[in-house]
Amino acid sequence: MALRIRAGGAQEAAKASAGKDFERAAHYFLEEQNPLNAIPGFAKVVKRCPGCIQCRMLLGLTLLNAGSWNSATRELTEAAKLALAAGSAAVKATPW
Repeated sequence: MALRIRAGGAQEAAKASAGKDFERAAHYFLEEQNPLNAIPGFAKVVKRCPGCIQCRMLLGLTLLNAGSWNSATRELTEAAKLALAAGSAAVKATPW
């Protein structure tokens, strides 16, 4: 699941000139299993690209893995709100 999220997040982060930070953070988290080194990178990406659902999801998962439950809940809740809003916009745009 995280690898699929990574692919979508990389595209969004690249649009916001945060691609290198995203890839570095994803490497630390997914390949090196080191969430503490990944958190600053994902936080920087979310700051540059606040509407990136996948970026917020990975930050939330990284925070959860590091034991920061409250921060993880905040990021995952925000990602869910963004996803819901994006889904609502897609439904409104669908012709009946």
